Amino acid sequence: SILHPKIHRAFQQDRAPAPVRHPTVMMVNPIPGKGSKELAQLMALRPDWHYRVVAGGYGTSDITALTTTASATGASLELIAKQVPPHELAQLYATSTVLIQPSYHESYGMVALEARTVGTPVVVTDLPGVHEALSGFSDGVEYIPAPPTVKELHNAVQRFLDGSIHA
Repeated sequence: SILHPKIHRAFQQDRAPAPVRHPTVMMVNPIPGKGSKELAQLMALRPDWHYRVVAGGYGTSDITALTTTASATGASLELIAKQVPPHELAQLYATSTVLIQPSYHESYGMVALEARTVGTPVVVTDLPGVHEALSGFSDGVEYIPAPPTVKELHNAVQRFLDGSIHA
C-alpha cells in the first residue's frame, strides 16, 4: 500500500498482530472532540478490558474522567501522559488489540492510519477525512456512525474480538 509521505518509517515495518489474551483497547489524544466521553463509558461498560491511552499529544486531554472511571470500575488503565516518539508509538499500536477513534470531527485520521499501517485494527467514526486516510485498507477497519455512541463503539470492538470482522 502507498503511505502518506509524513508517516514515519517506524510505522512502515512489518509487525505481527498482537495476540488477544486480554484485549487492549487503545486511544490517542483523549479530548472531548475525539471521543474521550465514549471511552470513559466503554470503560464502565467493559471494565474487564485493558485500556491504553496516550495523552501527550495535541490539545487538553480529558484524563480526569478516565482515571475516575478506572478507579470506580476497576478497569485497567495504562495512561501514557507524555509525547511518545514515533518508534515507541508504533510499538504501542502493534501491541494493542484495537485502536478506537470515535471522533466527532476529524480532518484526516492520522492516528488510525498509523495504527492500521502496523496491522492494528481500528474502529473509527464514519467521517470523510478518515475515509481518505484509510482508503488503502480493505480490511481491519470498522466505521461507526458519527456522532458515536458507546453501544456502537462496544459492538464494533466486540466484532473484532469475536473474529466476525477480519483484522
